Amino acid sequence: MRTTRRATGRVAVTAHTRRAAKALAQELVDDGTLRSTSLRKAVENVPRHIFVPFYYVQDRTGVWQRHDVRDEYDAAALYRNVTLVTDIDGQGRALSFSSEPGLSTRMLDMLELEPGHRVLEIGTGTGYTTALLCELLGDTAVTSIDIAYTEAARVRLRSLGYTPTLVQGDGFHGVPAHHKYDRIISTVAVPHIPAAWIEQLRPGGLLLTDVRRNVTAGNLALLRHEGRGMLVAGRFVPGRAACMQLRRPAGEAVPPSCRVDYEVTAEVRRSHTSLNAPVCREPVPWFLACLSMPTRVTVGMRYGADYTNADTPRAVVLTGSDGSWAEVETDARPNGTRRVVQHGPTLLWEVVESAHALWRAHGRPGWEHLGVSATPTCQHVWLGSPDSDIRWDLPMRV
Repeated sequence: MRTTRRATGRVAVTAHTRRAAKALAQELVDDGTLRSTSLRKAVENVPRHIFVPFYYVQDRTGVWQRHDVRDEYDAAALYRNVTLVTDIDGQGRALSFSSEPGLSTRMLDMLELEPGHRVLEIGTGTGYTTALLCELLGDTAVTSIDIAYTEAARVRLRSLGYTPTLVQGDGFHGVPAHHKYDRIISTVAVPHIPAAWIEQLRPGGLLLTDVRRNVTAGNLALLRHEGRGMLVAGRFVPGRAACMQLRRPAGEAVPPSCRVDYEVTAEVRRSHTSLNAPVCREPVPWFLACLSMPTRVTVGMRYGADYTNADTPRAVVLTGSDGSWAEVETDARPNGTRRVVQHGPTLLWEVVESAHALWRAHGRPGWEHLGVSATPTCQHVWLGSPDSDIRWDLPMRV
């Protein structure tokens, strides 16, 4: 454990910010997202405000406004268990976050880190979680990769005396090293387990990532290298967490906008459903449905006849990248059903209903009853145990 250096940044580490860091650590202990003593000391020692010199907030019109951290009192306000948007693109989409500290500590606790472990972090971001890893294991044990933010993170880390190995590049390919990593932690979400991560993990090592089929469907999974062949396997963790999707050099991970400007023709399939239209309210069956859909699917809303200027949405719209779509009324009719209209090569809402039926038939299992088994060439999700007959292919494509 090191003593945190005073930063050379615009807002230095002061007694006021140190007290704020200790208060944050206590908050995370109290809510159960921070368990280990060594990690608590790391949270107390790492000044979060050095890694978030500015962030963005949306005004009432939805426009992002940049907020600069100007003084120690402004900095102390960052020591809350909240997510902060740290980068946006020209279309107003958030590109990078400083995740809520409780998610970072929860993930680090899951890794069961010990002195001597070598760790690969996918998604450097601001560098805050990287600094926590340096506190826990020492700089030479930590390697981190990001597509865009490593130089800014390097400056912030060095201002505090941290010198981990930082690589700017495509995290999907990991960072090959002379020795395999004991732990791989991905602070970004992936649609399947990249082969390079499996190949770079030592037998017995742990891999923690958010397996996410689309923005709304997925959760953290903790996998162990089984030591035979190139197999990692493990379960999804209880509760819910959502990481930003891994950005690739060509931008493949940026989901397409959900289109609702389709034309309802005579060729559509019409039916009724007893399910609630907001499919994401039940995350497990929605995830299972997305596993069975051959295309990427986005979720949108229809707001009235002109799609705009309404207080509440009239329908939920699912749109597939193969041209399929389904529209489900949000308000139930007197008999408790909602009207469904769908069209295209994939009947999206039928897939949703099938997933819900299977989920109910097996007692409405939570995330901890689902798991992943993955090799570099074949991956699937299972229910109950790895040898279960109830399984879904995890398509190895974005």
